[in-house]
This record gives sequence, structure tokens and C-alpha cells, in this order.
Amino acid sequence: MRRAVSRRAARWVLASGALMLSAPAAPPASGQACAWDAPVRSGQLDAALIDEASGLAVSSRFPGRLYHVNDSGDSGRFFVTDTRGAGTRVVDVAGFDPLDVEDLTLGPCGSVDGSCLFIADIGDNARVRDALQVVRVPERERFDTPAQPLDAIRIRYPDGARDAESIAVHPGGDLIVISKGARSLLPGASPSTIYRLRRDDWIRPAGRVHVMERVGDLDLAAIGGGALSGSLPTAFDISPDGRRFIVLTYVNAFEFHVDLSGGAMPATADLAPGVDFREIRLSPLRQQESVAYLGPAAFLYDTEAGGGEAPIMRVRCVAPR
Repeated sequence: MRRAVSRRAARWVLASGALMLSAPAAPPASGQACAWDAPVRSGQLDAALIDEASGLAVSSRFPGRLYHVNDSGDSGRFFVTDTRGAGTRVVDVAGFDPLDVEDLTLGPCGSVDGSCLFIADIGDNARVRDALQVVRVPERERFDTPAQPLDAIRIRYPDGARDAESIAVHPGGDLIVISKGARSLLPGASPSTIYRLRRDDWIRPAGRVHVMERVGDLDLAAIGGGALSGSLPTAFDISPDGRRFIVLTYVNAFEFHVDLSGGAMPATADLAPGVDFREIRLSPLRQQESVAYLGPAAFLYDTEAGGGEAPIMRVRCVAPR
């Protein structure tokens, strides 16, 4: 049985029927939640190369371009495709020997003009790593291979090692990580935790390990369908305007109308369904671990499973009535 999470939840019950109606794809107005169409297949990854897709980013600088990374066990590299997953190009990253890459994202380079790929070597299933690294590679029309990274931002949590697969960079430059929960490998998932590293901190790494700040908890089990696998964040992304973020799990997704560059994350129990957040029912892919906004009014997700069948799925926003 779904737990009640807010005294404002009744508003969502009254409005939910209207929000399910179809309408042309359009970005939601400020303060409005999206309704979402059913996912459709929009492409296919080359599973011979991208066989454990664990990160996805959509280029705004070069329209029609996607970036991907494989999960742990791969070398320090990333992949470039078009939005259908075709035309795969492999780009090695000089001097990058990762332990467990789990995600990648795009954001402002900070120290130089333009945008950068942030490749997140943050996997830690056993929760034993003292420090993690996020490698910055400037986005280019044509990448040299190996590509020369700007640096590796070294980070750690303020409250001990965590298992995490989700990273995004806010348009303002803050780096955000969402953990999978303190007991993600045990029955009864505990809340995930959101951590932030301010742009002004990581822009001058100088070899030091930066301690992220704890922003708040995110209790997906309290607001979702109840399945354990639907409460574990496997990827997330921040909308182009920075006012929303989307969290992928193994079975569904959630979109939140919260700006993570602000103060603390509101308590999950204080968020109103249909106003502050919405659970998005997906056509689940086996081991889905990548998500990215496709502009302001759609998002993509794909699968780590590979095995010769690695579809890219697209979901369109339907503006509220």
C-alpha cells in the first residue's frame, strides 16, 4: 500500500485525470509538473561496443549528438553517437584508468569557455573507496583520441563511503551526486542522499580531495510503487533551465520541481505529488542505468544489459491543462 506523504496530496488525486490527456510536447511553465507520454523506441546502441551503457548525455552545443560510457571493467573512454545510437565513435581519454565509471554528464567547464564532459568514476558497491574522481573533458566538434582531459576532480562524502551511480552538473556549475541508499543491497531500501560540490570549490582542484556537502535525503520508496528496485536511483539529470531534475530507477522514473543549486532539499514528505514531483511509469528495460533530458520537453533512457539488444527509449512531455 502506498504511504501518504503530504497533506497536499489530495490536489494530485483531483488533477490526475486531466494530466493524463495527450497534448503537443512542450516544456512545462515554471511551477507546473509535466505529464509524460508512453515511452517509444527511438534508437539502438551498438551493443558490440557499448555493451554496459551506464551513462548518457545529450549535447546542446552539437545538436543530434549523444555521449555514452560503459560500466566498470571498461577502459578510460567514452562513445559518441547520433540520437538514434548510430555512427558510434570511440574516444579514449589520456591518462584515465578508472575503477568503476557509473555515469557521465555535461556542464560548464568553469575554468575555460565552453562545455565539458564530466565522466564519473564513482562506483563503490562495497563502500570502501576513500575518494572518487570525476574527469573533465572539453566538448569538441572533433575529438582527438586520446582526448586530453582538463583535470580530475577528486571528491569524497562527508559521512563515509557510499554506493552511487548518479551524477549531474547544474547549469550554474554545481556538481550533484545522488547515492543509492545506505542499505541498497538489503531488503527495505533506505532513503538516498543528495550531495553537492559547489562550482567555486571544484573549479580550483589543485590536487586536493573536495568534501561534498549533504543537501538532503530523497525517499523514493515512500513516494513510489513500493518495489525495492523502483526506489534505487540508477541515473539522474538536471533540466536545461536547472529548475527540475529527473531520477531513473530500475523500473520507473521521478521528476522533481526542485532547483538543486539552492539550499537544502525539501523533506520528501513535504513534496506534493503532481505539483512538486511526479512518478513516471516506463516500459522498463533490463538494467536501465542511463537517463538524460532531450531539451526541455523530452528525455531519453537506455540499458546496461546489452546482449545484442540495447534500445534507446524516448519519453515526451505533455504540458498540463
